[in-house]
Amino acid sequence: MQALTGREEVTVDEALQRSVGEFGWGQRKLFLLVSLAGIPAGLQTMLLLFVGADPVRQHLWECTIAGDEQCQREFGQTAPNLCSLPSASWRWTQRYDSVVSEWDLICGSAWAAQAINMAFFGGCLLGGLLLGAAANRFGRKTALFTSCLLMAFLGSLCSLAPSFWWYVLLRSATGVGVGGLGRAAFLLATEPIGPSWRGLAGLYTHAFFAMGAALAPLLALLVPAWRPLTFLSAAATCLYLLFTPSIPESPRWLLAAGRKGEATSALAAIASLNKTHLPEAPLADPAFQIAQQRGLAEVLMHARLRRRLLVMLATCWTVVLAYTALTLSINGLAGSPYLNQLLAFLVELPAISLAGLLLDRIGRRSTLMYSLLHGGLAAVLCALTRGWLQRVCACACKFGVAAALCMTHTYTSELFPTTVRASALEAAMLVAGMGSIMAPGLVLLAKFAEFVPFVACAVALCLAGLSVMALPETLGLPSAETIQEMAAPTSRRFRLPGIRQILRLKSHSHTFFTRLADSDIESSQ
Repeated sequence: MQALTGREEVTVDEALQRSVGEFGWGQRKLFLLVSLAGIPAGLQTMLLLFVGADPVRQHLWECTIAGDEQCQREFGQTAPNLCSLPSASWRWTQRYDSVVSEWDLICGSAWAAQAINMAFFGGCLLGGLLLGAAANRFGRKTALFTSCLLMAFLGSLCSLAPSFWWYVLLRSATGVGVGGLGRAAFLLATEPIGPSWRGLAGLYTHAFFAMGAALAPLLALLVPAWRPLTFLSAAATCLYLLFTPSIPESPRWLLAAGRKGEATSALAAIASLNKTHLPEAPLADPAFQIAQQRGLAEVLMHARLRRRLLVMLATCWTVVLAYTALTLSINGLAGSPYLNQLLAFLVELPAISLAGLLLDRIGRRSTLMYSLLHGGLAAVLCALTRGWLQRVCACACKFGVAAALCMTHTYTSELFPTTVRASALEAAMLVAGMGSIMAPGLVLLAKFAEFVPFVACAVALCLAGLSVMALPETLGLPSAETIQEMAAPTSRRFRLPGIRQILRLKSHSHTFFTRLADSDIESSQ
């Protein structure tokens, strides 16, 4: 790679593209190290599936009188109704395996189990906002360390909760750490990467969360009691804390904070591992680009941007709602909840890989639309089937929803010009968080009819998939820097991609990911 000459200053992206390298060994090592934070985050999040597991469905109870026909009849049901039995006619066999059995969260208190989940996701939303702001003010590394510390300390305290309401409070506070960790890790992992690779790398950060989530059923199978399980999940975060001192600060944040010398040193360390060199020109001050940022009001005043924003907000809300509700509902399917959840999380890995491949072949709009419709149709089949076929359909639904989830950030950032992109992404994150909070309430409707959550998700996913057709295809289009540059029409008539288009080898990834180069950096200023 040749050095930059004849110019007074260069941006970080120009330095990465022309001298340091865009995704060399230095960036790969850092990306892997930071993205590993998604594993304890996924484990801590999906802990709720087993800590709050339904002991009634799992038959972790028994009749107190052997000859009680009514009790024995209920015990033989797939979904027993303990509320119809006298309280003295049955007892828990594994009282401390779940918070539900320890605190008797059944019958009139059945809502309380999902209230725990709502509190946790509320904490995640709050953490994304508060610790996201802290990442901008104090640095990505500081926010990452603080988030891990909160997860480890508060997660450990959850295992000692003396009562239900104490557990709700501590679980919600743990969610603050999880939400902040996701934001800080994403920025820290992707900011040192060059524009041609940054978007794809961001897409695959979701895979580490899925890996952590897949560990939850395995750990729960080995340690069924909820208090030791909670403590071990927090210990996984403590293990990751040992790696945080070796993680360098983001050169982009250092430059934005006015610490140009440290930013240059951070790039020099990456260049050393890449066996390349720094550019001869100094780094440019990003103050002008930061000053050009506009708020959400600018988006709402522009008809085209307003339409795009509303569609993407609805899509982000739908995807996160469906992902969370489906994940919670899988525990109620026939068969082993451990195996069902493990398969549902593992299927996310090929879904993310396929989404990354199709983005540059059939386009962002088509990939998102097909993923949403695939998830919606599979959810319909979940409502209509039972047994092993329903479990297969649930995994198929999870495949489509996971593919859509990992690319919503990417497509949203492409739809808006640079000056308002950060505001649009923040709004999308906020609405998506609301979707996760509402999902446990949707799952509660299953007590009236088991198919209700699946039908609701199916309708929402299909409507979102159809609404995406109103958005423009951004594959191969130049990115607008300002709202004024969007005066010319950019949407293309929707056409179904052919097999040749899907299988073609030519990729537009450089064009695509170059346009996304500054989206996350701008959203963090």
